[in-house]
This record gives sequence, structure tokens and C-alpha cells, in this order.
Amino acid sequence: MDAVQKAIAVGVDYPMGYSLLGSIHMTRGDVEQAITESGKAVELAPGNSHVLAILGNVLIDSDRLKEGIRAVQKAVRLCPYPPGLVFGVIGRWLTFEWG
Repeated sequence: MDAVQKAIAVGVDYPMGYSLLGSIHMTRGDVEQAITESGKAVELAPGNSHVLAILGNVLIDSDRLKEGIRAVQKAVRLCPYPPGLVFGVIGRWLTFEWG
């Protein structure tokens, strides 16, 4: 957490820092802060498929499945070779859909 906060302090427009911060908050159970930080990353880099996938993951984890799916779908549309995280999130989404 300290390293991420230092990275954001140095580069306040660094979207991956906010994505990582959102993921950390999610693992700590602070859902609203996770969504806020992940959303900030997308605001800074709306065309970045990685930050969209992380937001999708956070939203799916917080039971906002439809919003999460939309974020992941956009990530895939933006990048023909999306980051590996996208496939993990899609797998989790299918688990929710079929589980």
C-alpha cells in the first residue's frame, strides 16, 4: 500500500497506481473505496484495457455484475490482445452466470 501511494504521489495521473490501489482496497474489504480508486484509473485512461479489466473485476467482486461485464467487454473491444487478467475476469463472470 505504501509503495502504491508513493507512486501516485509522484505521478498523480498514473492510472495503474489507482487500479492497484483499488485492488488492494478490494482485498481489504473496502468495496466503495475500491470502486472509487478503480474508477479514477478509468477516468485517467479510458482507453486502457488493463484498467478497465481491473474495474470490471472490482465491480464483479462487489456484486455489480452487469457493470463489471460492461467494463470487461469494453476492455476486449479496445484491445485485440487483451491482458491475461481479462480472461480471468471473464471466467469469473461465467462462474457467476452459470453458478
